[in-house]
Amino acid sequence: MSIFSVPRTLRGTQRLGQIAVTLMRHGFGPYVRRIKLRRYVPWSGLFRARPASPPAGEPEPTLGKRIAASFEELGPIFVKLGQLLSSRPDIVPPDIAEELRALQDRVAPFPTDQAYEIIRQDLKAPVTELFREFNSVPLASGSIAQTYLATTFSGEQVVVKVRRPNIEHLARMDLDLLRWGATGIEKHIPELHFHRAEEIVDEFDQTICREMDFLNEAAITDRIHQFFGADPNIVIPKVYWNLTSSRVLTLTCITGRHFHEVLGDSTVELEKPKLARVLIETFMRQVLELGVFHADPHPGNFIIIPPDRIGLVDFGMAGQLDRHRNAAFVMLLTAGHYRYMDIVMDLLADMNAMGPDTDVEILKRDLATLLDKWDALPLKLINVHSIFNEIAALARKHHVILPRDFVLVGKSLAVIGGTAFLLDPSLSATRVIADKVRDALGKFFGREYLTRESILALWHGGSLVRDLPHQIREFNRRLLRGQIKTQLEVHQMDSLIRELDRSSNRLSFGLIIAAIIIGSSLIVNSRVGPNWYGIPFLGLIGYLLAAIMGLWLVIAIIRSGKLS
Repeated sequence: MSIFSVPRTLRGTQRLGQIAVTLMRHGFGPYVRRIKLRRYVPWSGLFRARPASPPAGEPEPTLGKRIAASFEELGPIFVKLGQLLSSRPDIVPPDIAEELRALQDRVAPFPTDQAYEIIRQDLKAPVTELFREFNSVPLASGSIAQTYLATTFSGEQVVVKVRRPNIEHLARMDLDLLRWGATGIEKHIPELHFHRAEEIVDEFDQTICREMDFLNEAAITDRIHQFFGADPNIVIPKVYWNLTSSRVLTLTCITGRHFHEVLGDSTVELEKPKLARVLIETFMRQVLELGVFHADPHPGNFIIIPPDRIGLVDFGMAGQLDRHRNAAFVMLLTAGHYRYMDIVMDLLADMNAMGPDTDVEILKRDLATLLDKWDALPLKLINVHSIFNEIAALARKHHVILPRDFVLVGKSLAVIGGTAFLLDPSLSATRVIADKVRDALGKFFGREYLTRESILALWHGGSLVRDLPHQIREFNRRLLRGQIKTQLEVHQMDSLIRELDRSSNRLSFGLIIAAIIIGSSLIVNSRVGPNWYGIPFLGLIGYLLAAIMGLWLVIAIIRSGKLS
C-alpha cells in the first residue's frame, strides 16, 4: 500500500510526522528510517525528535517502557493497540506485555451536552423523554465511550454507555496509517517478520471496530444473558433494545459489591468455594457450549452478590469460537493430555499457526517435556497462570502464533484461575477445566456430531466428483488455447523499482543543475546583457536557480536517510 493512497489530507501527513517524531524521541529512529517514515518529519520537529537522555543516576528505560511511553503519547487508538498486544503473550515477551498492560485510557470526559445530543440523534427523542432520571456526571470515561447512571420510567436503574464524538474518524485515520506502517515493517525489517505486523493490524482493526459498534456488544451481552437466564448463580445485564443503537448502549445496572472490596470485608458472609467453582465453570460453559465468552474477565468486571452469586459486566471485549474452532480447541487440549503430539502438530498446521522457521520435531519434544513437568507436579502447585505463560514462551521460541481467540481463552483462563485461587486456594482449577473438556469431548464426538459431519463430508465429496470432469475439460480447453497463465511474485521488486526511479530522478535532477551552471557560466563569460553591476543578469538568475535546485536535492537526500 502506498502512503499516497492513505492520508490524502494535510491532517494525515501531519499525523505521520507526529508519529515519526514520537518514535524517534523514544529511541526508535532506526526503524523510522527503515520504513521510510522520516521524510514526514518537518524541519521544526527534528530537534524534538532527538532521543531524550534519562536524568542523572537513573538507568536507561527498558524497551517495554519506551514502547508504552510512545503509545501513551500517541493517543487513545495506540493505547488500545498496546492493550491488545499485552493480551498476545505468544507474540510479545512478558516484560514488554507487562508494561503495555499498565497503559490506561487517560482521556478527559467530553461534555454531557454532547452525550445528550448523540442520544437524541440515535434514539429519536430527548433524554427527558427516554429516562425518568439521568445523572449528568459521568460514571466513567474512556477513550471509546462514556457511561452514565440513569433510571427508566419503569423504575429500573440502568447504565447508559455513549460513544465518544468523532472517535471513529480518529480511529480510521490511525488504523490506515498503522496498516501502511505494518506493510513497511514487513517489507523493510525482516527480523520482525515473525510478529506478522499486517495480521496484528488487521486483528486490531476488527477489534476496535467491534468495540465502537455498541450493537455488537449488545448482541453478545444479550446472547450470554439468554444462555445463563435460568442459572441462579450468574447475573448478566439485560439489554434495553429500545434504548440502544450503534452509539448508545443501555444495560441493567447490577447492584452488588466489587470483587476486591468484598474480599477485604470480613463482615460479609460469602460461600467462597462455591463462588470459585462457579467462576471457572461459567467461563468454560461460555467457551465450550455457547461459543462466545467474556475476553476481559479481570476482577473489576466481577460484581459479587453475597453470599454466592456473581455478576459479569462489560462485554466490550469478547471472543468467539465457531463449531470447528471449538472442536479444534477441545482436540488440542485432549491430544496434549494424552501426548498425541502428531495430532497437536496437525491442528497447529491447519490453523496456520506455525511459521516457516518452526522445527516441528523440536517443538514436539519441548511441548512433551513441558506437559510431563506439569503431570509430575502435585495439584496444589499447578497454577493456570504459570501454565499459560510457559505455553506462550514456548510459542514465541518456536515462532508459533495461535489464533487470537485461542490466546484470549488461555489469557482469560489464567486470570479466572488466579481470581478463583483468591476465593478458594484448595480448588484445583485444572481439574474443573478437565472435567468440562471431557464433557465437551463426549458431545463433540457423539452421534449427533458424527451424523452432521458425515452428511457434510458426503456433500463435499459428491460435489467434487460431480464437478471434476467439467473442471478437467475446462482446464484442457484453456491449455489448448494458450490461456493458462502463471503468476510470479518477486519479493522486494516494488521496493527495488522505487529506489531505481528515485535514483534516476535524482541523477536527472543533478544533470539539469549541472547544465544550468554551465549555461550560466557561458553567459557570464560572453558578457551577454542586460548587466547588473557589470555581471550578466541571466547568468545570475541561472546561478540562483541552480543553487536553489541543488539545495533542494541535498535536503531530499538528507531527509531520506541515504546520505551515506
